Amino acid sequence: MVDPVRRQLKLLDARLAERNLGVAGLLAYCPLILPAVAFVGGIITEHMLAVPIGFAAGALPAIMLAALWRSQDQRVRLYAATAAACLAAFCLGTVRLKAYYQPRGDDIRHLVRTSRTLATVRGHLRTKPSCENQDLWKFGRYNWSPPACRFYMEARSVRSAGGWVGVSGIVFVQAPAEVANLEPGDYVELQCWLNEFGRAANPGQFDIRKSLQRRNIHVVASVESADGLRLIAAAPKGSFAAAVEGLRSSTHGALLDEILAEHDAAPVLTALLLGQRSGIDIETADAFQRTNLAHFISLSGMHLGILAMTAWRLLRMSGLPKRWRAVVCIVVIALYLVVVPVRAPTLRAAVICWVFFLSVVFARRPNPLNTLAIAAMAGLLLRPADVFTAGWQLSYATVTGIILFHRPLCNWILDRTADPLHTRLKNSGATWVTFLLTNAVDLFAVGLAAWLGGSGILLYHFGSIGPLASIWTVFVLPVVWLILVLGFAKIILTLLLPTVALVLGLLLSLLAQAFVGSVKFLAGVGLSEVRIGRVGGLYVAGYYAVMLLLRFSRIERPLYRRALFVSAVVAILMPLCAMKHCRTHRSDLEMTSLAVGHGQAVLVEFPGGQNALFDAGSLSSKNCGWRTVVPFLRHKGIGRIHHLVISHADIDHVNGIPEIVATVSVDNIWTSAAVLEKAATVSTAGYLNSCLMQLGHKMKLLDENVQLNERASVSLLWPTDEVCRDAEISDNDKSLVLLIEFAGRRILLCSDIELYAQQQILSRYPDVRADVIVMPHHGSTTNLVEGFVERLAADTVIINCSGARYAAAYRPPAAVRALYAPVDGAAAINIKADGTVSAVGFLSDKQEGLD
Repeated sequence: MVDPVRRQLKLLDARLAERNLGVAGLLAYCPLILPAVAFVGGIITEHMLAVPIGFAAGALPAIMLAALWRSQDQRVRLYAATAAACLAAFCLGTVRLKAYYQPRGDDIRHLVRTSRTLATVRGHLRTKPSCENQDLWKFGRYNWSPPACRFYMEARSVRSAGGWVGVSGIVFVQAPAEVANLEPGDYVELQCWLNEFGRAANPGQFDIRKSLQRRNIHVVASVESADGLRLIAAAPKGSFAAAVEGLRSSTHGALLDEILAEHDAAPVLTALLLGQRSGIDIETADAFQRTNLAHFISLSGMHLGILAMTAWRLLRMSGLPKRWRAVVCIVVIALYLVVVPVRAPTLRAAVICWVFFLSVVFARRPNPLNTLAIAAMAGLLLRPADVFTAGWQLSYATVTGIILFHRPLCNWILDRTADPLHTRLKNSGATWVTFLLTNAVDLFAVGLAAWLGGSGILLYHFGSIGPLASIWTVFVLPVVWLILVLGFAKIILTLLLPTVALVLGLLLSLLAQAFVGSVKFLAGVGLSEVRIGRVGGLYVAGYYAVMLLLRFSRIERPLYRRALFVSAVVAILMPLCAMKHCRTHRSDLEMTSLAVGHGQAVLVEFPGGQNALFDAGSLSSKNCGWRTVVPFLRHKGIGRIHHLVISHADIDHVNGIPEIVATVSVDNIWTSAAVLEKAATVSTAGYLNSCLMQLGHKMKLLDENVQLNERASVSLLWPTDEVCRDAEISDNDKSLVLLIEFAGRRILLCSDIELYAQQQILSRYPDVRADVIVMPHHGSTTNLVEGFVERLAADTVIINCSGARYAAAYRPPAAVRALYAPVDGAAAINIKADGTVSAVGFLSDKQEGLD
């Protein structure tokens, strides 16, 4: 039990020490914070300006220090030394980023031009090939392309007309699944296409191009068949790569024995303990995301801290001296880094643990802020571009929040809970209640401090916050702590006590199931996630400025402090509420046709707050529902789909729907009578229907009596009941054709109708006109009625085709503007209340007003 009086005295001493330190004292107490901030600032400045300022300013720190060092005032000398250190760190940051991105003369990226290049490349595997798990995607087994493997290769040579030429650089390789038996260190030859990575074509979509370029990987090699990859020499058994892979395999086998490897809990255990998250199914991953508990399945300080604690306790039982235990723990963490994927949070946590154990070895007391600064600079010296990633920013923001806010929040809450309760229960003997409450409050304060530190980053990158994340942390952390302790103990004890390790495996499976079940339950609780949509950098900077003002404000009067707190809350919440209201209660109509390759996914946001999603599927983009549509909805701050309309049951229009329905609230699912009839058979429609029924949804008939929106008219032009019953008419010609009207403007969604349906529409509705047309059948010219676009008098057409079919896609007359998915990306059409129409392509960024 914590003595309240002793705790209050410690808090008072801390406050007095902090107040008496002043600026000079803080600089002396945490001397590395400002240089670390300056180092990060130098990296960001070099990234934004791309000018060689680092070398030009390199001599300035020495000049400034020499000019002020003669002063007798200790403060002046301290300020001079701090300024010089900051300027030197700033210059180092600019130089480091420039050197990091500077390619060598023989870099393989020089071989890649604007179009892909056929090449023969030799090199060593850097990672073991990993094959995609198609079972994680509901329509994965229906996908027309075979599963692929991915790995990284260090290029060594390329065949040219004059023979083999030496090259350097890391290549991202995509190959058939048959090559999965390769091992790191193997020397292979690829017959492949070399190309640059494509840009993310939709708002909110993960940009693999930027992600890999930040790791200095600029080239992708596509091997189209297993015959295009040849093993030249296997990795030597005594090589470092072979040793590392052997250690990884042994660790994985020690965690997952033959029984546990086949258990449903295996993906969560490997994510928690080994950082391998690829096996987690979409519904589970979404639950972690919605509850803001995804950090539990991302290796960070908590995971490495528990590993170090487990090793420390086991070593203490052996009687090893304290300093030697610290040395062994340093080695254990180093070996663990070899086994797990090294991401920014993992590297940060490892450096912090190393600093702590080194302080034990040298009998020193570490400073948390200085330790965090060392971790930041060490990680960025290795990979300076990590500073631009969400993982790095979120990792350091949450840890900084814990350091700055945990203790003040904990004491503030305990003053109002544990202390009064302790006084009441002091004579009753139920002091254990106070003990449990004190620890729960401390845990809640850690979660709340981390939430305060990371909320700005979450809003900037993901457009959502979890108001209840701190409470959920209190619920699930004991289970996570048990899983980590037992999991690390199982890995360590597998070779020593296999029977005990087997029992631990059974306990781990039960705990993992309870953990996942709890997270899924919490994800369904209201306010677990509030989607705002992505906010700007200015708001994030203001948010953190307000947080620092609250933390370091020296206002003593309670009334003034409360007024400052209320003002800060209003300053933070008001812009968020305004942004949320503007995005969900709009006065205009916006349609976004997402770039999903050969497929269709069209979101219409109606005036007044309702929306409708028309189809979600693709042949050329795998799992487009989870990878494209759901991120776009998060980007827009949309957590609810009012109407999901299925035009017809072709796989390229529906294979992304189950993942959307599983992760987003959907009110109604509409389709035609033809699809409803096929849903009772063994077909694509039948499989889709079974998936929807498992999720608690049922398809309903869309006819002329269904009103999708009150302020905008949505008319069903096609098909008729007779057409749906006619077995001789193709499924494409039974596709839904909808006309959306608002403010005197019209948008025609044609789906996959072919010649017959197009002719029928033109004859049945001779006066119909459309300002914007989503072209029928992905812009195919072989199934297009001559003069179709001209008859409708369209100003803009949208063609949802793949890059392979772009050259053969429909080309409109010169007076008609065209937006092509492979070139322009997502196409956004906006109709204002006064009838003004604008069209913009996400990739081409060409916004044009329509008359």
